[in-house]
Amino acid sequence: MTGFDRRTTRRRLLGAGAALTGGLALGAPGAGVRSSRAAAQGIQFEGQIVIAIKQNPAAEAKQALIDAYQAEQPGVEIVWEDQELEPVDYTSFLGTQFAAGDIRLDVVAANYLPTFQNYLNFDRYRSAVNPYTGRPWDETLVWPSPGADGQTELLATREVRMGWFYNKDLFAQAGVQPPATWTELVEACAALQEAGITPIVSNYEWQVPQWLSEIHWDQYNVNWVETIRAQEGDWNYDPDRDGSFVYDPMDPYLHMSFTYNGQRFWKAIQDGTIRVDTPEVAEIARNMAAVYPRYATEDFFVIGDPYPVFLQQQAAMMPDGSYTLNTLRKDLESLSPERLQELGIDASAVNTFEWGIFPNPSMEGELVKSPSRSVEGGGGEGVSIVRKTQEQTDMVVDFVQFWLSPAGYGPYTIAAAAAPGFSPSGPSVISGIEDPPEVAALFDLMPSKGPAEYEYYQIWTSGQSGDATSRQDLRGLFQRVLEEEITPEGYAQQLQQYFTDNLDRFLELAGLTQADIEDPSRQPGT
Repeated sequence: MTGFDRRTTRRRLLGAGAALTGGLALGAPGAGVRSSRAAAQGIQFEGQIVIAIKQNPAAEAKQALIDAYQAEQPGVEIVWEDQELEPVDYTSFLGTQFAAGDIRLDVVAANYLPTFQNYLNFDRYRSAVNPYTGRPWDETLVWPSPGADGQTELLATREVRMGWFYNKDLFAQAGVQPPATWTELVEACAALQEAGITPIVSNYEWQVPQWLSEIHWDQYNVNWVETIRAQEGDWNYDPDRDGSFVYDPMDPYLHMSFTYNGQRFWKAIQDGTIRVDTPEVAEIARNMAAVYPRYATEDFFVIGDPYPVFLQQQAAMMPDGSYTLNTLRKDLESLSPERLQELGIDASAVNTFEWGIFPNPSMEGELVKSPSRSVEGGGGEGVSIVRKTQEQTDMVVDFVQFWLSPAGYGPYTIAAAAAPGFSPSGPSVISGIEDPPEVAALFDLMPSKGPAEYEYYQIWTSGQSGDATSRQDLRGLFQRVLEEEITPEGYAQQLQQYFTDNLDRFLELAGLTQADIEDPSRQPGT
């Protein structure tokens, strides 16, 4: 996911959208969409654009977008290559494509292979007028925060939020209420288990060792912000953002108000300013082990998709994303034979039940430094551009500006909503786009709590991005403390030793040299 820039507020976005579109909504197809200024200015492109993003939209949505764009730019051929691949396979696919001498792909999802050096930096176009709205692009699109390299290489179309789904019927059966704290979560799990109900279904892929560990790492270590944020004189220091930064651990959007400097982070690891053999890390591990795997399904460490288990009422709770909201609503209304086959379940295994959402429970104690945030950021279609010749790049930018504007995303979403399987990841971040009322109401169940997910929180249980070895090692170490093979204090000590022993490799994987981390004013790679 990508984090959104707080300076582009949702109020500003919706205000701009109303002015632009006159209230474009799915209930009024085509309403408010006007002819582009590109055509009015005589700017016409000719060529081919190859799209191979990770997401695979409905065929009707893709065709609606292509038809709308070709009405403006008839000389452009759009080739959309579906990539029905698991994340690891899509990453491998991109690696193979980018290794070719002549790269075919134009639009991809950069977050699956962030090490590629030839993505377009969208910040060059941030304040430029989008020809399909007549306004600066960031006035009609919520803009992501820059990555560790100081660039914005991935644009999102929607938000993603995270919360806990729970079965109201099973909660009532056990006489428990939605927990607000981690202690209450442990107590609710014990009561559910006592009533013969499996408390939680989660996976050990992204939900527990990534999402939940990041959320609580933030609660205990949010003060790291003061060490790893860009300072005046750093190569990626942003005077507008960083010059006005105020450290407030109670601010839910704290992580959206500064620029991360990876050189300062790794230097702090090297010189011991940041350590993990601490009481804080031990307490995180102890609290996590009080729930996992003790109150999870027996297949916790190997389960892939927890959703069918929750759908069949085989567990009372499931931490998951906002993209599941409409899916669950529709599945409980009716399940086609095709959908049942996709889920791998029998029709008799699914009965309607009442469900709800509660925010991630906060850990509490003297060592906790901030309230529980969440996993939030950019979702929907992840859009990145592969830089090529200036002529080709200009054409692809024009297409993306169209797609990520009401003129393109309006008809695209209308067609998607009419097709089976429509389950957007969260509210649109493009001005003037409104989902069907029944879908928009679901997003209100999972309000924003502020993002905790940040690059330097992920490495403790997932390793440096793209490094399978450290990921396996660190997940294995975390599993040992959850299964109480080692103590929480022992886990913290071994974790510290792992990063001490592997620091040189981590620096190389991060694309940093010793000279880079010694001098944060030096842009890596220069």
